[in-house]
Amino acid sequence: MATGKFRIKTTNDWNTIFYRFKQGNVFDCETSIGIQIPKGRWSDSKQEVLITKDINYRDVNVKLKEFDAFIRKEYENSKLSDATMQIPVILTTQFQFKVTT
Repeated sequence: MATGKFRIKTTNDWNTIFYRFKQGNVFDCETSIGIQIPKGRWSDSKQEVLITKDINYRDVNVKLKEFDAFIRKEYENSKLSDATMQIPVILTTQFQFKVTT
């Protein structure tokens, strides 16, 4: 089963959110999704931005859920149609974030 997870790699004042999507030993891809959040405002267990006045955290959390759902749906559709899914291409080009921060 393929899994997707968001994470923060640094502890700077502002940190970029990364998305990792993997399927066992078949593939393991990670990319920046282009959204930055303030230090200490990420919940790894909840996979969401915590309450902050610095950005519109509600919109960011909605976009994170949409992104994860989109990637999982594309992956499942590719399995059903026996198509080869280009994971890195989908992760980097097919989903545009439009979040007001």
